[in-house]
Amino acid sequence: MAHVYLGNMMLEWVDRIKYLGIMFSAGSAMRVNTSYIRRKFYTACNGILSYSRTVDEFVKLGLVNPFVYH
Repeated sequence: MAHVYLGNMMLEWVDRIKYLGIMFSAGSAMRVNTSYIRRKFYTACNGILSYSRTVDEFVKLGLVNPFVYH
């Protein structure tokens, strides 16, 4: 495998890279790994819902809804 340099610094070859919060995996074709994003989404929702057990269902929906559309 050929070495790639940026200036006088050798760059390391990696199997995956995170760019703007999205994981890209190397291979014969570029793949986007969405499991990382899904895991962060469920962690955020579970964190919100665990602190709002006694809150009305519509309030819970209002708290979680911004995560769904961003």
